[in-house]
Amino acid sequence: ALEGAINYGVGSKMQQSIGKQIIAITHSASVAANADRHVVIERSRKRKSSSSSTFIQTRVVDGASRRKEIARMASGDLVPGEAEAFADALIRDALNQKDSFTLDPPDLRL
Repeated sequence: ALEGAINYGVGSKMQQSIGKQIIAITHSASVAANADRHVVIERSRKRKSSSSSTFIQTRVVDGASRRKEIARMASGDLVPGEAEAFADALIRDALNQKDSFTLDPPDLRL
C-alpha cells in the first residue's frame, strides 16, 4: 500500500508541474499513466561465440500501444482483460487530474 501511495504522489506532483519538463524512469504503471509522452526503453543481449553485446532500443507509445504497455506494466497477477481495464482506469484518472489543474501563464519578464 505504501508503494501505491508513493506512486500516486509522484504522479500527482507530475500533474502539478505544468509547463516544466520532467523525465521519470519508472516501472510503475500509475506513474507512467501520468506522462504526456511515454517512451519505452528495452534492453536486449546478443551473443556471439564467446562475447555478448547489449543493445538499447527506444520507442514512443501512444493510443492503443500505450494502453497495452501500461497494462503490461501493471499486470502482475491480473489476467490480460483486467490489466487493460486497470490501465484504462489509470489513464482516465491521470487525465481527470490534468483537467483539475490550471496553467498559469509563464512570467515572460526578463
